[in-house]
Amino acid sequence: TEISLASRPFSVLIKYVPIALEVENPNTHRDIERRNNLLTSSICSACWIKPVKWHSPNQRCTHAIFNFFSPGGANRIIQNHLIILGKRCPTHKLLPELTHCIKCQSFTGSHFAKECKSDHDTCGTCAGKHQTRDCMASLPEGLRCANCKQAGHAAWDRDCPIFINLCQRFHANLPDANYRFYPESDNLSTWECKPGPDHSQPETL
Repeated sequence: TEISLASRPFSVLIKYVPIALEVENPNTHRDIERRNNLLTSSICSACWIKPVKWHSPNQRCTHAIFNFFSPGGANRIIQNHLIILGKRCPTHKLLPELTHCIKCQSFTGSHFAKECKSDHDTCGTCAGKHQTRDCMASLPEGLRCANCKQAGHAAWDRDCPIFINLCQRFHANLPDANYRFYPESDNLSTWECKPGPDHSQPETL
């Protein structure tokens, strides 16, 4: 089965980000750029790596994904880390995502929901026949993955064995996975090689 690549900007995993951060707020992005000596508007978007509803009451930090318009902006963060709310957060390059259909939850169908041929919705949280947003399952007891069929995690969990296997197969044929940075033709230092990639980025979460 063909595994498809989703179009996306230059993404960086930011680890142990203070949960108090308004991660999707553009004003937050401008403040982070200013405090880290980045070009204004170099951050195009950001989000938590897992939904907010999965943050525990006592949780103080979590991982986030920051997307940059240019490889240069992303590479600067990968090299220097990122200061967020006074905290120095480790960073790693994120490899391209697999195409994910939010209707059938497939990562291998090379399609999005509007092109899905499934005759029903599949919940990404409990694997039931309904839209994920309508799920009424008790959490975490009701978690079940629609892809590997195992209880205990959702279809969007990056630690799902099916997701890991598909990503490893896809990234094995992706030249960019061999480099720590996003290669820039005019910057030889960005061609630094790294060992083989894992399922989410060149270094382990």
